[in-house]
Amino acid sequence: MQAPSPTRWPVAIVVVHWLTLALWIVAVGAVLAREGLDDPALRRTLMLAHRTAGVLVLLATALRAAVRLRAARPAHNLPALTARLAAAGHAVLYLALLAVPLTGALLSALHDGAVRLLGLTLPSPFARDRDLAELLEPVHTTAAWAMVALVVAHAATALWHHFVRRDQVLRSMTLPGAPPRPH
Repeated sequence: MQAPSPTRWPVAIVVVHWLTLALWIVAVGAVLAREGLDDPALRRTLMLAHRTAGVLVLLATALRAAVRLRAARPAHNLPALTARLAAAGHAVLYLALLAVPLTGALLSALHDGAVRLLGLTLPSPFARDRDLAELLEPVHTTAAWAMVALVVAHAATALWHHFVRRDQVLRSMTLPGAPPRPH
């Protein structure tokens, strides 16, 4: 006899999900905040925060993917098309959560010849190449804005599930203790 499907994601996935979102907000907020500033020291500090949060997003995403591959998925009983769209959306979001920080780390390496993280300077396998960095910057920026759109769509979809479909999809990504939504 098969064990019943869980109604929630495991706590580890929930925690890493929300931690990734918080780090992503820091990364986006820091880079946007620095755009309007003239103070070079503050701009450097915000760029360091952006880069550090980006690398941490990358690490959190890798951890989450590893845990998710082994975790039992909640049974959401979605229509087949909705389930396929959800799987495709998650795959694209994971790809963006990996690609944007990776292109950012490559940009850091090409600009500075190193990657700085939490006060550490990590050696780069790439030599400083400002011309290549200039070519890569629009790729990173475009991918980052696409990721903003993906995150907004992901959040809107979760809210649609919660308020329109009135199902358990959003609650499955909350910590235990949240009461189940009445049907």
